[in-house]
Amino acid sequence: MKKLLSIIFILIAFISNAQYRGVAPNEYATFYIDSTGKLWAAGGRANLWASNSTGRQALPTLVKQASGSAMPKFTKVIAGFVDALAIDTAGYVWHLGDAGSCAAGDGTTDPGPTDDNMLYAQRITVDSAGNTFTGITSAAQYFLDPGAGHTKKGWFAIKGTDSTLWIWGRDDDGGFRGTGVFPGPMPRPVQVTIPGNRKVIQVVAGYFAMVLCSDGTVWTWGSGGCDEYFAMLGSGCSGNSFRFPRQVTEISGGRYIGGGRGGAYVVCGNDSLWGWGGAAFLGTGTTNNSPIPPTYLTPYMPTSHGGVKKIVTNVNATHAIMGDSTLWGWGGSPQGEVGNGTMLDRDRPTYPYGWGWDFSIIWVTSPAQLVPTRHDFVNTYSANGY
Repeated sequence: MKKLLSIIFILIAFISNAQYRGVAPNEYATFYIDSTGKLWAAGGRANLWASNSTGRQALPTLVKQASGSAMPKFTKVIAGFVDALAIDTAGYVWHLGDAGSCAAGDGTTDPGPTDDNMLYAQRITVDSAGNTFTGITSAAQYFLDPGAGHTKKGWFAIKGTDSTLWIWGRDDDGGFRGTGVFPGPMPRPVQVTIPGNRKVIQVVAGYFAMVLCSDGTVWTWGSGGCDEYFAMLGSGCSGNSFRFPRQVTEISGGRYIGGGRGGAYVVCGNDSLWGWGGAAFLGTGTTNNSPIPPTYLTPYMPTSHGGVKKIVTNVNATHAIMGDSTLWGWGGSPQGEVGNGTMLDRDRPTYPYGWGWDFSIIWVTSPAQLVPTRHDFVNTYSANGY
């Protein structure tokens, strides 16, 4: 069943008074890191996933490991669909939540389509070659088949120590491994090589994979085919080329990337913004969602706000922080994802998930400023691009 947690968690803070270091909302729980580096969970499965306990699951629960040993301090937590990753101060990766599709990265085989609840946090110890898996600075989850839900997924991670890219999970027919062949289950991390052995500094994923390299080039691949909604259009996708990382040659000088489903973004040079994919997703002022190639989007962005600095997407909407620390949003908003008050009429005789998966029903076609009284936004945290 296609379910969606379309919530953007926003950290609004003067840095000296910040209470949280990171937030990761998935479908059944939200994980967050407090100001001391402790990792917490809250939500429907929080107690189960965090500490193998039951009870009032809405209450915040401190995440534990099965051995009972003290947990390390954490610096970052990243949301998946029904799981999450947390990175500790030593650069080790810990998996939380559902372990299906080899997503736990612990070397076990894929348990299949049934839920495989992890009852504690579990550290990924070694890669596929048996080397200690550490030095990780960021991660992102991909989805092999959107219709398969959490039964076919996996993770990308970047080692900050050498800017290499790693992958684990499933890749039956999605091309996410980037080698031209489908390796099936990948129960431990294996390295993904970008042509020219380029150094990777940022990765985003969802229905496709996209990386930003240290030389400012942008590369995309994956998704199981060439489709505008997988944002492969920008790399000249045709035939089976989705199986290999391909450079988005129209864009250079990239500094920051965003995307995951209907659109892809690159912040370039002097705060200029480029994007491609479904037109209506990109804030170009149209509800026509026909695919567009890499396009200079700065003219569609708010003026006199210093240019786009950070940009984050979920399955429907895009959120951007400008140079003056204001927050803006646009895209599909059937369940209020944009955050400007626009959504479908909820007074209808159907369950919430039936309120609207047709993204064309409610569009916020141009950037709308959110919470205009605040000019101190520093980051946004989104549910995964699924």
